[in-house]
This record gives sequence, structure tokens and C-alpha cells, in this order.
Amino acid sequence: MSTQTHGCAMNEPTLESVLAAVSALYQPLTLDSVTSSEHKQTRDSASSFLTAIQSSPLAWKLADELLQHSLYVKPDIEACYFASHTLRTRIQNNFHELPVESHVSLRESILRYLTHLSNNFDQQQVRVIRTQLTISLARLVILDENWDKPLNELVNRLPDRNSLIQV
Repeated sequence: MSTQTHGCAMNEPTLESVLAAVSALYQPLTLDSVTSSEHKQTRDSASSFLTAIQSSPLAWKLADELLQHSLYVKPDIEACYFASHTLRTRIQNNFHELPVESHVSLRESILRYLTHLSNNFDQQQVRVIRTQLTISLARLVILDENWDKPLNELVNRLPDRNSLIQV
């Protein structure tokens, strides 16, 4: 799969290129920055790049990498939102792409991210990310036929009542 960015084709987007695109998308226009039209062009290019990623099967891997990155480095809230939204959308619309043997790993990753968010951040700041991840879990409860007693597991493992209520 080839994705267009800034007029150049590339084979597989890297974590760094996705982080740069998210940053470009959310960077405000300032007096010191480029002209309004250049800023709009940069944002449009970043948006197209990120949209192409979200519609690609590579989105599974990149969303997971972005969220894993947030476990070890001060997270970029916008990048975490992009990743959590991408995961939710992929689960909702493309769950059939995942091999059955990766369902448990996906579930474990989402639970790990929720726990990390609950333990390490101001909850108001990460509310939208937590919402996307809990919607992802709710979809997994419905879609993963091999998940034995999902509600029992969620009650025992979710880090806080807010997350459980959202699921």
C-alpha cells in the first residue's frame, strides 16, 4: 500500500511520520508561523495522510504503536486521540480483518491503555481518549464471540467506575 504525503509516495508510514502529521494537523496558526494559505495546505495534507492511514489495514498496527508510545513517553494527547479513535473505528467497521488469534492481544492492549490513562493523567484531559477506548471495549464484547464472560472480566479489570459505566 502506498500513501501520499506532501506529494511523495511512501510504502509504510512510520510512527514518526504519523506523529508529525498529527502535530501538523493540530498546530495553531500563529503570527510567527507561515502564511494562512501555507498553514491550510499543511493541515490539509496532514489530514489526507491521516485519513488514508485510518482506512488502511496498517491502521491497526499504527494505532497500537501510538498508544504504546504513550506508555513510555509523555503522551501527545492529540496523537492518543487519533490512535484511540482509529482503533474504535477499525473495530466497529473492520473487525473482520483481524485474525481470531489477535483478539485477545487487542483486548489486553486496550485494557492496559485504559489502566495507564486512569493511573497517570488528569481524567478531564484524557476523557475523550478514554471514551474512544471504552467504546472499543464495548464493541469487542459484542463482536468477539470467543471472549468468555466479558462482563465479569471487565468488572474485575477496569481501573475505575467511569470506564466501567462507559462500557
